[in-house]
This record gives sequence, structure tokens and C-alpha cells, in this order.
Amino acid sequence: MSRAQHFSAPAGLPVYALTFLSEDVLAYAGGGGAGRSGVANAIRTVRVDRDKKTLEQLHELSLSRDEDAPMCLASEPKTRSIVCGINSPEARLKDGSNETLRLFQYDEPTSSEKESADEKKASDAVAVRFERAVSSLPISDAEEYQKVAVFSPNGALLAAASTRGQVALHRVPSLARAWAEPPAPPKSQDGAAQELFDADFSADSSQVVFASGRGIRVFATPADGAADSEDGDGPRLVQTIQNPALGGTSTCAFRAARFGRGKKMDGGTSDRLFTVVNAGQTPGAKGKQAKLRKAFITAWDADSWDLIETRHVSDRPVTVFDVSADGRKLAYGSSDLSIGVLDARTLRPIVKILDAHSFPPTALRFSPSGNVLVSASADNTIRVIDVPHKYLVEQSWSETLQLIFVAFLLVVIAAYMAHREILS
Repeated sequence: MSRAQHFSAPAGLPVYALTFLSEDVLAYAGGGGAGRSGVANAIRTVRVDRDKKTLEQLHELSLSRDEDAPMCLASEPKTRSIVCGINSPEARLKDGSNETLRLFQYDEPTSSEKESADEKKASDAVAVRFERAVSSLPISDAEEYQKVAVFSPNGALLAAASTRGQVALHRVPSLARAWAEPPAPPKSQDGAAQELFDADFSADSSQVVFASGRGIRVFATPADGAADSEDGDGPRLVQTIQNPALGGTSTCAFRAARFGRGKKMDGGTSDRLFTVVNAGQTPGAKGKQAKLRKAFITAWDADSWDLIETRHVSDRPVTVFDVSADGRKLAYGSSDLSIGVLDARTLRPIVKILDAHSFPPTALRFSPSGNVLVSASADNTIRVIDVPHKYLVEQSWSETLQLIFVAFLLVVIAAYMAHREILS
């Protein structure tokens, strides 16, 4: 396992979501929620200075103290859009006019390496401006909220999901509904609606996956201008994956689901679906064993849906997960306060940072290049990690040597067979 350079910086508020706007500009959101004095709700943009090990604040957009803190955040670079999930004031929840989906626009960041002093000063704003609010999910209970917002890779769709299992699919930039009748919430054994923890689109944007504790559901996305499905019966379910036992006796639950990215020939993983599975407590366990709740990352074939590989990554539940844009790296944050990075094709550990935060991580994101990983927590801190290159270079060289060795063996075998034929 490689060593990594990393540093922690104050965020100024409890952070629940973050996204990269460029390689060195980050947007994050959080706050104290409704009615908590002294802790504002806000969206901030900062420039990540890895040399100085600082976060330079560029802009702050204060949000209403009468509403919940943003619990999810996503950005779309083509339209320079940011969306957040924020509950309206309680009175609006009760009358059914909760506008959970908030759309913002942001200024295009300029690389700090290419700016003159005057240009840098002018571009330092990277301001975020409120655009409009949309009613997306039918949330009427103040205890429920929009937990997930994610744009499709082609920028044409936006998926949203709630802690009550509700989902919505919107077209971008209009935010019109792509599903007139969304899928019903997943149910627990007692019939109650299950919380949705994660959602993601496939690399070609043709599928969208939603993860609840009991299972994974993959749906086909509608084509541009098309109806929900050819027969009009609503979204087409492609695949369901039930929570695996992973060879143990405890109950397991999914925490995250992400499609891979990048072409396989380039070391990418667009042919795979990655899931995070957290084990429950083992029945009858005592002492230290009673506290163990192991976490696993699993890789699935995104065509056959067969389980390819499983890797144990922590003895405590994983809370956040991400896949790099090139599909070559996976990252997770655990409730044991650690942050880890894996090789996406082998699930082999690359680096692990212990005690990254004081509280379990609430947000995690690779930079566009995948060279930087940022995590955040409700402890008001952000940690910036330089993802090691050495491991990936060594792996690439190792793969090259393997190919050379295989090619050499084939040449030897061919020569041997030709020699035998001549002798005969």
C-alpha cells in the first residue's frame, strides 16, 4: 500500500455534500438546518491549494435559516449548474408544496496556474447564484429529505431520491419529469418504505441505479423525447440485486451503488457495477466481536450481473463511496473515521488514511482527473488527499510485463508446434 500526502482544513460549517467544479475548485454545502442559531446554511466555493495546504474561500451563498441544510449536491459543467436537495419550511411541507430541488448557476472557474494576478482576482469569485426551485419528490414529513442528486454523464438527465424511497428523473436543463410515473419505493419486510442511499448512471447514461438497504434496482433511462417506456407502463426495470449474505450469518445491507467509468482497454471499468455492503451485528457475538460490522466493496458484471469479486475494507460500516472519472480508482469513507482508495479492477488497496475526521465522513469526491480525493464531515473539516501515482504506474508496468510474457509464450509454443510438424 502506498503513502499519500494529505491535509485537513476547516470548512466553517458541518458539511453534508460536495462536488468539484474544476480540478482545483470545490463547492460544498451544509449547515445547522432549520432554526439552529449560530450555524448558518450555505453553499461555499473554495480553491484547493495543495502546495500551501489550504482552502481559499472564493464565494459563499447564504441559504434560509427557516429551511433544512442541503443534504445532497451535484454539478453539471456543460450548463454550469448546481443542484441541491433542500426541504421547504414545514408549513409548505404540510400543504404539499415542498420544493425539494434547488437549481443554482455558478461562474466558470479559471485554472490558477494560467492566471495573471489581475485575472486571478477577477475569477476568484466563482459565485453561486440561485436560479429556481422545483417540486421533485413528494416529501411531506419534516423528518424525511432528499438524500441523492446526480447528473447523468451526458448531462441530459438528473436523478433524485429520498430517505422515504421516492425517486424522480428530470430532463436537463428544463427539469421536466422524464418519468411521469416513477417506480414505487422499495419496501422492507414489514411493508414500510425503505430509505434510498445512493443513485448513479451508467457510463453511456442508458441506465440508472438506485440503492436501498435491501436491494439494488437498475432501470433503463428514456431516450430524448421518448415516453417512459414503449408500452406506457412506466420505467423499465433492467435488473434487481438482493442484498448478499457474503458467507456470514449476520444481515447485510447495501449502502452505495456506482457504475464504473472508462473503456476497459484503457484500464477503465464501464463494464462493472460497484456496490458497498455493510454487515449487521453477528447474532450472539460478545465483547469486541459485538461491535464489528464489517464493510465490503463488491464488483458486478454490468452485462450478466454476476458477482465478480468482493473485498473486505473495514470493520465498521462504510458511509460514503465514489468512483474516479476514468474508472480506475474507488474511494470509501468508513465510520471508523478512515478514508481508503482501491484499484477498481482488482479491488486491491492503494492507500488508507486513518483518523481522517473526528466524525464519520459525510461526503467524498474525486477531482475530475482522479489525482485528488476530498472528504468532508459534520465535524466542520475537509480533508484533501493526493492519490498516489506510483502504484498505478507500477501496476501498468506489471500488466505490460504480463502481456510481453504471454506473447513470448505464444511465440515459443508456435515455434515448438512448427518444429514438431517439420520433424513429422
